[in-house]
Amino acid sequence: MGLFEKLKNGLKNTKDALASKITGVINSFTKIDEDFFEELEETLILSDIGAVTSANICEALRKEVKATGTTDPAEVKGLLKKIIAGILEGENELILDTKPTVILVIGVNGAGKSTTISIICGTLNKTSGKVFVCGKDLDEGRGDISRKIGVVFQSSALDKSLTVKDNLLSRAALYGIYGAEAKKRVNELAGKLGFKDLLKRTLGKLSGGQKRKIDVARALIHDPEILILDEPTTGLDPQTRKTLWEFISSLRKNENMTVFLTTHYMEEAAQADRVLVMSKGHVVMEGTPKEVFSQTEKVRSLHLDVPQAAELRDELVKAGIPMPEGIIDTGACAQALYELLQ
Repeated sequence: MGLFEKLKNGLKNTKDALASKITGVINSFTKIDEDFFEELEETLILSDIGAVTSANICEALRKEVKATGTTDPAEVKGLLKKIIAGILEGENELILDTKPTVILVIGVNGAGKSTTISIICGTLNKTSGKVFVCGKDLDEGRGDISRKIGVVFQSSALDKSLTVKDNLLSRAALYGIYGAEAKKRVNELAGKLGFKDLLKRTLGKLSGGQKRKIDVARALIHDPEILILDEPTTGLDPQTRKTLWEFISSLRKNENMTVFLTTHYMEEAAQADRVLVMSKGHVVMEGTPKEVFSQTEKVRSLHLDVPQAAELRDELVKAGIPMPEGIIDTGACAQALYELLQ
């Protein structure tokens, strides 16, 4: 059985299980009221399709019930079937626009992070939903989208036998950048990322952190509007991670660039403008870092670790020390600990 056949069967099983549970909810009520919607949303959430998707289903049903004047729970089964099919099979959207922002996607292995990036890049076809990049629907053709995005994959796409400089110049040539213009661009990126002393070295002789810098430079060689990075800091030492994040922040601030990246390091979320939490191919939480990580128990229920500062904040609150909601820095925690020990 092929991958896409397995995905199709998995979706069918999800729908069948939902249908059975929803029928149980419908049969236990004699009228449509707020208790009905609360029970329905709780059932959907426990069906493991995600809190955001569950809320969307219930909101859509509320609108349909109001529009049709339906009051009998038995009459909403057809409406629910239509709504759930639409949301699960075709109405999920991902929009990447060109504005200075850092979007961070978090999720356990298999959540769909790398798959999403592959779909954006055109290396994998989506089975449903919509993807818009720079205002263009990918269903209508990629056009010049490839020139507007730069991508850093988990596995390096660089040639280990070439020097750093030759790797970057050959990449520039693919975008029609040659001669003095190409050399100028390579030197600019080498200066910003701090690898001028590595330009003449063979790539295969570089460390993991050094190679990652070259990967980022390769993705930026054609001056894209959107930079996409798939777990760029995995395996890097703390100092290299810090340097890379400083560079990412400078792209947002100085280059007005959109940066879309995935990570396993929860503490990195505090440096993003927008956080998306993925589970089983769906965005189940979305918002600012504070909005997402202030929901500590919900984050943990998705098998994600909340930032250590948030965990420490919880312990301080239990000890009777008043602490602010959401993400806080380690300095605030340290100050609270100091006061506790006085």
